[in-house]
Amino acid sequence: MSDTPLAKIIRQKIKDEGPMPLSEYMGLCLGHSKHGYYMTRDPFGQAGDFITAPEISQMFGEMVGAWLMDTWQKMGSPSDFILLEMGAGRGTLMSDILRVAKVLPAFLEAVHVHIVEMSPILQKAQEYSLQVHDLKNAPQWSSCIESVDFNFPVLVIGNEFLDALPVDQLVFTDAGWARKFVKIDENDTFRLYEECEYLGRSQLEKALPQTLFKPNLGDV
Repeated sequence: MSDTPLAKIIRQKIKDEGPMPLSEYMGLCLGHSKHGYYMTRDPFGQAGDFITAPEISQMFGEMVGAWLMDTWQKMGSPSDFILLEMGAGRGTLMSDILRVAKVLPAFLEAVHVHIVEMSPILQKAQEYSLQVHDLKNAPQWSSCIESVDFNFPVLVIGNEFLDALPVDQLVFTDAGWARKFVKIDENDTFRLYEECEYLGRSQLEKALPQTLFKPNLGDV
């Protein structure tokens, strides 16, 4: 079977630069500007690959909205606050939240909706979903969290977001923690290997919750 256009790009990058960290491999597969999974399609529903709770029942978003209103009040009902959603899908969850929030007009008066979304296709769907809500402060979009201006108190939501983030994978060996890499094997196939980079005392190893467990050989 011949390579896809993205596989050709990844294959050439590995040949030019050596084994690729799993996080970089995942990042390219999901977010490559031209061929990435989330950049080229709407992945939801019957025509897509999966479905999420907000798309099944509006009650999910309404319950989250009730929690947000309660939390905002417990924060002292700030007159301006950011409601930040990470990876908002089609905008269904945010739309349900804003609809149920009509029972608390002061919440809608204060809210600054901000969505972090890398997919131009999904951003258009989100804009369509939110256009029915007459908000004092127009929703804003960013492609990364670093570009969000956190000038007000923030409430953050992210439904099924963390499971779609590129990750590094580490394995504990007799030489310490090793990071897994994607390489090209003798059959010219992508494979995940672990004996590529021992971390020593790198920032990645320091981030591990070492006080919570004592690793055994082979632990991932």
